[in-house]
Amino acid sequence: MRSVLSKAVLPVAVIAMVVAGPQAALAKPRPSVTWTSPRSATAGSPISVSWDSSHLGKDAKLVIQRPVGTARVYKTVIKLPGDSGSAQLPAQPIGTYPYRLVAFEGKRIVAKQAVTVGVFGKVPFSTYFEGEGNGGVYAAPTVSFPYIDFLYGPTQPRLTEALLSVKKNNCSAVHVEFITGTDFPGNSDEFSSTVGTVTVVQQTRDPVSGSAAFNAPGSVDAELVPGQTWSVLGSWSGGDALPDIYYNGYVVCDSTKPLSQQ
Repeated sequence: MRSVLSKAVLPVAVIAMVVAGPQAALAKPRPSVTWTSPRSATAGSPISVSWDSSHLGKDAKLVIQRPVGTARVYKTVIKLPGDSGSAQLPAQPIGTYPYRLVAFEGKRIVAKQAVTVGVFGKVPFSTYFEGEGNGGVYAAPTVSFPYIDFLYGPTQPRLTEALLSVKKNNCSAVHVEFITGTDFPGNSDEFSSTVGTVTVVQQTRDPVSGSAAFNAPGSVDAELVPGQTWSVLGSWSGGDALPDIYYNGYVVCDSTKPLSQQ
């Protein structure tokens, strides 16, 4: 008589354990590490970082490293206490810096995550927009205003013109200083009722404007979205004569490389 068990169908899980052993059904989760802090910082200030990890061995060690030299050999910047937490990396000047969060078990890397941190700082227009070539000092009755360029009003066919136009942006903020004036002092009475306005416009944020009376300095500050285009516009109101708009300022960027407006 045949055994009843000879015709029994074994469940798939049982077959897997028979073929691959009991460890296949209870595979250990893979170790992982995660960098959870913002990936931007301020030049000259410590870089705040946060991290988390899971499924590491009891003897695992966590570190943050940076590549050094042309061979991209990694050097440990800081040893991290615990499986998760927060710490501060040394301050860096303006630039972009590659780091990696690494979990070691002995000398073996069991988990890692590469991260690039952008360190932002103030970059003067004179550095960022190198080659404008029209800088100087505008002397108003009550103020002396250094500028990097100006918009020459009397030749403009419209009342709104672009002072700057940036297509490749790696900046997070812009500060524009300006003064509405004229290089014909004898005709200044024609401009006495004129008001100059400077406006920052970009793709996904509302325009931000600042206005100032003739021969009086003004300014405007705007947050920027890195990766999005932006422009600075100049306009006039309150009179028939079109004055000049002289401007200067700085941007908050993670690079000091001169920027082409094209």
